[in-house]
Amino acid sequence: MSGPSTAAARIVFRFRNLLFVLFMLAPIALKLAAQSDPSRAPQDSAIAAHFAAAEQAQHDKDYHSA
Repeated sequence: MSGPSTAAARIVFRFRNLLFVLFMLAPIALKLAAQSDPSRAPQDSAIAAHFAAAEQAQHDKDYHSA
C-alpha cells in the first residue's frame, strides 16, 4: 500500500517545486519584458511632408494622388 501514496507524494512534491520556481522567475521575466520599450524611429521631415500631402489629397477626395 505504500506504492501509490509514495508516487502521489512525489508528484505533489515536484508540482510544488515547479510552482515555487515559476513564482521566483516571474518577477525577473516581467522586469525583462518591461525593459524592451518599442523604439520610435525619428520622423524625417520628408516622410512627414509626404503623409501630410497624402492626407490632404484624401481629404480633397483626390484618391489618385493620395
